[in-house]
Amino acid sequence: MADQFGFEKLKDVYFKNVMKVLDPKLSVADTAPFIELSNLFEVISGIEEPLYEDMRLKLDLALKTIKKLSSDKKFKGTPVQKGLDKVMASVEKSKAEVIKAEKLYEKEAQATKLVEVDISFNARDYYNNQVGGAKLELTLDSNPHPVKLSEMMSNGNARFRGILIEPSGNAHVVLKLNRKVHPTLSQNLGYKNVSRGGTLIINAKEDVTKVEMASTSARKVLDSKGVKGSVGVDFKIFQGGSEIESKKELEETSQVEVKYTVYYPQGTLEVTQG
Repeated sequence: MADQFGFEKLKDVYFKNVMKVLDPKLSVADTAPFIELSNLFEVISGIEEPLYEDMRLKLDLALKTIKKLSSDKKFKGTPVQKGLDKVMASVEKSKAEVIKAEKLYEKEAQATKLVEVDISFNARDYYNNQVGGAKLELTLDSNPHPVKLSEMMSNGNARFRGILIEPSGNAHVVLKLNRKVHPTLSQNLGYKNVSRGGTLIINAKEDVTKVEMASTSARKVLDSKGVKGSVGVDFKIFQGGSEIESKKELEETSQVEVKYTVYYPQGTLEVTQG
């Protein structure tokens, strides 16, 4: 979809009118908020419809930051302040377009039975740790077209605000993980009875295979069960109560058999409504 809100233009206007005219002799402390604002514009450019509320919140944060920087006496009457004024005008224009699209989105939904809700997604991996470094892709029923959402998860969580969906329907979950073994997990959820203004909570838990075996080395256990990948990422293995965390430890052998316990993913996902 074309950038109808001008988010890409925001980044360009900010770079040309502010970042390029910053005094290179500024201290790290004085430069930091400008870099943070640049990062914020990068985040904003990645937000897609229908996450209008998220767009507005982050645009408001950008405006707040711009006003604070403009009022700093170090930049009064300088090209930096003039550049910030131009950026502020562009941000306000983008925000107006977002508000316009959001109102239209809500108006179109009034003729349907859709409800506006927040969506909270939580995920744990095969070892019951919070999923990290994963991308969530979520598709939900919303007449006449499904809503498609995506977000990089933080500490096993993702949240979407102000989304119009059917009160009861289907959610299709896709998790893309940063690992070699079963890097993509997917599952459907039939959710029910979500009320307007409420929160649809979706909990996901990766299924695990647990193997206990006596052997003279961890490597022999892994080979016998066909377990591959990076230790600690694609699987976890323990000797007694101690986790084996390196390839070197995997190859170590003993004169007698000792008990090993292996946890590794099945490649399937259990999804429930909270």
